[in-house]
Amino acid sequence: MDTASQDKNLEALKPYFIIVDFVADFIGPHCEVLLHSLDSVGSSVVHIVNGNLTNRKLGSPMTDLGVKQVAEMRKTGNLNTGPYFTHGRDGNLFKSISCGCTDSKGHLIGFLCINMNLNRPFPEIIKTLMPGLSDQDKVLNESFNNNMDDLLDTVTEEVINEVAADRSIPLKQKNRCVVHELYDRGIFQMKGAPQHIANKLNVTKHSVYKYYREVK
Repeated sequence: MDTASQDKNLEALKPYFIIVDFVADFIGPHCEVLLHSLDSVGSSVVHIVNGNLTNRKLGSPMTDLGVKQVAEMRKTGNLNTGPYFTHGRDGNLFKSISCGCTDSKGHLIGFLCINMNLNRPFPEIIKTLMPGLSDQDKVLNESFNNNMDDLLDTVTEEVINEVAADRSIPLKQKNRCVVHELYDRGIFQMKGAPQHIANKLNVTKHSVYKYYREVK
């Protein structure tokens, strides 16, 4: 493959880089996540997190199993390979899954892999999954709403409470700030939002539209 084509494929794979980082951050340091470019199986790794788990780095080659899986993807069109279990050279047991990455035309150009090291001590793995056991823990509130009305009500109440608690916002500006923040969160895309917000703020819908037009 010529250099221009390789550069084009690498550019098409860049949106997958954030997925590698995202998955690795979520699962933790006991999980290797990496992205292969299929331009050259001999130096295919173009992005990797926690590569110390398999002693791989940028420019490392694809595995023999990976080469086989890519060939199977091209034959069948099925881009999902797993999950499956495998042993590394050092004997560590991994639970793995891989998927193919395509460009805008549907051509297979990459291969994303997730490898969880199951030989790490179980308490060490649990430490990354439970709140209060890691220095980087963030425990946030999240409402898993069943319908649009519940979401509208939850977000509106949340923003009203946040603005009410912010002493830096003058009292006369709080309703305006609520509407502006709800706009930023996309709530005005929902049917009936202006009237719902007006009811919650105990103002007219005209006032809500006035603040809406300001920020829009």
